[in-house]
Amino acid sequence: ALPISLAAQPPDAWRRWLGSDVPYAHVPFVALAELAGAPAPIHRAFITLTSAIMGRDFWAEGVTLERLGVAGMGAADLKRYVMDGKRR
Repeated sequence: ALPISLAAQPPDAWRRWLGSDVPYAHVPFVALAELAGAPAPIHRAFITLTSAIMGRDFWAEGVTLERLGVAGMGAADLKRYVMDGKRR
C-alpha cells in the first residue's frame, strides 16, 4: 500500500512534479556538473527521456548557465563566485 501522502495525490501529480523538477533542478545540475568536469550521463539521459515522454523540450525550457548568469565561467571562477559573489 502507498503511504497516505502519496495515495492522496491525483493520478497526474507526477506530471506536475516532473514538469517543474526536470527543467529547474535536473537541467542546471547537469550543466553545473559538466562545467565542473564531472559528466552526468544518467541525469542527461533522464532529462532527454522525460522530455520525449512528456512531449516537451526541457533542455530549452530549463535553467541554463546563461540564465544563471555564469556562462563562460570555468570551474574555479564559478567556485569563487559562489564563495564571495565576485566575478573575475
